[in-house]
Amino acid sequence: MGFGILLIGYVMFFNVQAQNIAIDPFCDLVGYILMLIGLCRLGHYNRGFRIAKALDIALLPVGVLTLLLQIQKTCVFYKIQTPLDALAKITPVYTVVLSVLVLAFHAALYLGIYEMATEVSLEKLRRAALRNLLITAFYYLIMLFLQLFGSLLGDFAKYFNGPMRLYGYVWILLGIVCVFNCYRLICLPGDENMPPRNNLLYRLWNRKKKQEPPKTEAEKSEEAKRAYNEEMRRRQMERTRKNKRGKRR
Repeated sequence: MGFGILLIGYVMFFNVQAQNIAIDPFCDLVGYILMLIGLCRLGHYNRGFRIAKALDIALLPVGVLTLLLQIQKTCVFYKIQTPLDALAKITPVYTVVLSVLVLAFHAALYLGIYEMATEVSLEKLRRAALRNLLITAFYYLIMLFLQLFGSLLGDFAKYFNGPMRLYGYVWILLGIVCVFNCYRLICLPGDENMPPRNNLLYRLWNRKKKQEPPKTEAEKSEEAKRAYNEEMRRRQMERTRKNKRGKRR
């Protein structure tokens, strides 16, 4: 569906979010491109992913600028003068634009995950998307507060550095887990009964299941009934959506 490519791009992009993990800015640019490929596929399903795709396109030139600024800083370190020195003047504006775009991108991404999880009745994933959205908003509110009023806090402001760094790591991890769960749990219509993907992530994830004792005949029968009822409910919801689309036309 696109969640796998989105996940890889998101992992390469995470250093931009927290702004405290030093990774080559070239990875950021590659991350934007990979996420765009994934979002182009996912954009067919709901508006959240379409908005995230548009914001990712806006982030591409910012990623190029990030790479140029890193080159400029390297040249300054080695006392090499280049035309890129002019970019130092736009650094404050660049920081604000990047922060706003990253915030809007996450809001759109989690909106898309929320809408898709609601459609396929994945309640835990839906709650995780909403939780991550609130965590993102709170993180930015704290960072904005520190930027505006950090000087008033004086020496006390330094005590926020450690907790905010830890907050950033937790934020990154929760975002990666949320996108991975989309990749693990959501598939195209008609692919529900396909065998699981044979890769390292799925082998590690399903290792615990293989260690569980075999189910009894009664448990298997009950599980088959639940699966049948769920399939009938899904088909009924699909027919209802099709009828609604027909009425609008």
